Amino acid sequence: MRSFKDQDKPLDTSANRSKPVPHHTNRIAQYIQRNRDVYEKILNSISQNFYSLTLQQGRVSGVSLSPQCEAFLGITRKDLAGQPAWWKTFISEEDETAIRRFLSQKSSEREQVHTFEHWIRRKDGTACFVRNILVATRDEEGHLIAVDGVLIDLTESQMSQQQLQRKDRLLMGVARASQLLMSITDLNEAVNQALAVLGTTTDVDRIYVFENHVSSDGGELLTSQRFEWTRSTVEPQINNPALQNASYQALGMQRWYTVLSSGQSIHGPIREFPESERTLLDAQGIKSLLVVPVLTSQKQFWGFIGFDDCSTERIWSEAEKSILKAMAATLGEAIERNRALEAIIAEKERLAVTLKSIGEGVIATDTVGKILLMNHAAETLLECSQEESHGERICNLFRIREQGAQQANIGDFVRFALQKKQSYLYTKPRLLVTKSGKEKLITFSISPILGPDRKVFGTILVFRDITAQKFYQEEILKANKLESIGILAGGIAHDFNNILGSISGNISLAKLSLSRDDEVYTLLAETEAALKKAHELTMQLLTFAKGGKPVKKLSDIEELIRESAGFVLRGSSIKCEFDFAPNLYPVEVDTGQFHQVIQNLLINAQEAMPSGGTVRIQAQNVELPRDHFSDLEPGPYVQITVTDHGIGIPEEHLSKIFDPYFTTKQKGSGLGLAICYSIIRQHGGYIGVHSELGQGTMFQIYLPASNADKPRKSRKAASEIRQGKGRILFLDDEKLIQNVGKRMLDRMGFEVVIVETGKQALQEFTSALAEGRPFDLVILDLTIPGEQGGKDVLQLLRQHDPDIKAIVMSGYSNDPVLSEYQKYGFQGVLEKPFDLIQMNEAIFQVLKPDGA
Repeated sequence: MRSFKDQDKPLDTSANRSKPVPHHTNRIAQYIQRNRDVYEKILNSISQNFYSLTLQQGRVSGVSLSPQCEAFLGITRKDLAGQPAWWKTFISEEDETAIRRFLSQKSSEREQVHTFEHWIRRKDGTACFVRNILVATRDEEGHLIAVDGVLIDLTESQMSQQQLQRKDRLLMGVARASQLLMSITDLNEAVNQALAVLGTTTDVDRIYVFENHVSSDGGELLTSQRFEWTRSTVEPQINNPALQNASYQALGMQRWYTVLSSGQSIHGPIREFPESERTLLDAQGIKSLLVVPVLTSQKQFWGFIGFDDCSTERIWSEAEKSILKAMAATLGEAIERNRALEAIIAEKERLAVTLKSIGEGVIATDTVGKILLMNHAAETLLECSQEESHGERICNLFRIREQGAQQANIGDFVRFALQKKQSYLYTKPRLLVTKSGKEKLITFSISPILGPDRKVFGTILVFRDITAQKFYQEEILKANKLESIGILAGGIAHDFNNILGSISGNISLAKLSLSRDDEVYTLLAETEAALKKAHELTMQLLTFAKGGKPVKKLSDIEELIRESAGFVLRGSSIKCEFDFAPNLYPVEVDTGQFHQVIQNLLINAQEAMPSGGTVRIQAQNVELPRDHFSDLEPGPYVQITVTDHGIGIPEEHLSKIFDPYFTTKQKGSGLGLAICYSIIRQHGGYIGVHSELGQGTMFQIYLPASNADKPRKSRKAASEIRQGKGRILFLDDEKLIQNVGKRMLDRMGFEVVIVETGKQALQEFTSALAEGRPFDLVILDLTIPGEQGGKDVLQLLRQHDPDIKAIVMSGYSNDPVLSEYQKYGFQGVLEKPFDLIQMNEAIFQVLKPDGA
């Protein structure tokens, strides 16, 4: 309803208000007053909603209502006493203006009749639509002296017409909103647009959608407002915390849950609602509402949709409620469809991620073998994209053949799986021929795609590239063989070193009793040189057998290179040219491992020049700046270059030549350059390669220079060995080494106690301490078969004398204890085989001259 005026304003019945009231006007009024009783009787007999107003000087001076009119308006004449503006409270400002305009018109007619149709508000606040037949009575001069009228109630017909129009608008709005809900895939966008349409067509102030959900602990049903539309003059409630994660019970809305979950609606003026519900609703300024449930197709109570009036107490017809319940059902369908769509999208995404992440190729076909889908792995293995393959017959792209046999037809396997409706795994390796003609070894499985009724929709082919797996299996087998050979070689080298040690020691002792001019001395010296070569062979066997950290010592790089080259190229058609810069920096290298590097590079050069040729080896001092090589520290290095003029290495192989087992040779293991790379890296250096087909290959090695003085080339003569005194405990399990060790130590002037087990060493050591005759030095063999070795024995001895001085001795020169002997408590190291001079130097490096 529109607002009503309540101020009193006289009717403008004359253009000249200053004229005196004519005498006959007073006479008429007096006449009416004298006949009041008669008038009242007539008025009471009228069955219509009749009213009569008398006016003096443009103002209402008297009111008469028929009993029917009093009942219709809900008032009596007594209620109107003293309220000259009473009638204005019944009609709107707009309707009052129209009536006033009619009554204020100047007219020569004694009576004027006009009909108005408008809404009035009765005393109880209800609205009625009336036809107001109004008669204006004027005096001879045209002044308004009375207004009589009849109010005919047209509310029912007017309401019916309005409801019909509102129903039509509502149907159109619901149809449009339903179309939006079912056509827009984004549920949020669809609901928001649908609410905006409904807001216009229902002419309400607010529409909202609540969704039910279970609390995080799963114990209580909650509801939250998810969507909202409001008129611009109404405050939104979408951010009201009281409407989020709220329980029906806590809100005082338990009745709502009971009614709505049963499929019924809640409607009416808020003043008629239970007090427990009014608190929340009044706070939102709601006068009346309609709430209908949102149910899914399974009759699950998903939530509800509400329509608020914040200005009037709206009455919803049954037809309107039914239409909006149908609208809520459409919303439920949209929600259910959205759930299904989200599930499909999620499933599709999971499938896409799964297919993309797995390493196996996956191909889906229809029932006639046409490709519908393939994952990234399948695209890579077949060298064919998803777009190219779609709709193509699988037998045209997935070409397989038995190893050493004719091509097989994958279509036969597909048809077999479709006919049998069973999955089949084919573990026998077969060759897959790719689009470019490459062959890959694969295994595959085929499974039919079956519906709930076991109807066949197609097949899934899953295949795996086992080329690398097969290769690695073979390489593992090869590596196991190499490991077995390596263990054997290591054992042989260890025993051989013990034998060489005995021979070398005895020769060095025998030379002491001969002069340099003696022919026998010369023969023994030549035998010593042969023993040195034999020792180098055992070093190679040990490196091959176990690898390990280098046992570095200060070395003359030029001398090492010349020795290695002479050994490898002796008797070959390859000539070696040397170009060494003067005053090369000294380097710390494991001489045995460095020999292997040079020898492997020269063997490669030999094979690259089968008809002979020249290999050039250069060495020079260089200063590397920072970041010249990303993982090398800046500073001084020795650069070694080995260049041949052979067939060269193809560019596509250059990045792989240092990989283990990579080789283009018909024979060989492919380990040579990998060993070179490993050794140089363990020395803190770098090795690289440059090659051109038909021009040759150049390897460059960078070794960090040492700050120590360059090592002396000459060795001491046996007659120059130092003499000492003191007691030495010597542990070794080999009789040959025990005997030669005792002779050497006796020759140096030491008192020697020989033991062959760790237990004996501990007994002798503790007894010597108890007797006050401790050992000045212990020499311990690192490996004692079946017993504690030197490393463990030293720990036991140090428990009794923490300051004991010890030398570790081993034929396994690649053992990490030898390269980091100080870390394990030793002060010196002695590699087998050793001669008298080597033992003498090792002992006096530990004891120092003043300790002899």
